Amino acid sequence: RGLNASLEVARLAAGLGVHSPGGLRHGGRSWTNSHGERLLFFFLGSCMSLFVAIMILILLPCKSPKTFSTAYFMTSFCVFRVVLSVALTFWGIGAAARVCD
Repeated sequence: RGLNASLEVARLAAGLGVHSPGGLRHGGRSWTNSHGERLLFFFLGSCMSLFVAIMILILLPCKSPKTFSTAYFMTSFCVFRVVLSVALTFWGIGAAARVCD
């Protein structure tokens, strides 16, 4: 059986909050602050997943030591380094925008 709930209750249960005309969300925090927090956690999660992937690659033992090449193994780390540097650049731009705001 379905529950009879208002639209505001359904939005609160979904985590969307209630948008008031003054630009504030339920709880007194602004929408832009909430959006910024979501982006921050997205970038934190992205960087952590890259870090975990690199650690797994480094810590796994090689399957056959005779055919293992360290130089060939290290070629895949450039991709991780580029993506991590782009994410850190975005963080730096965001920090400068936050300070200058």
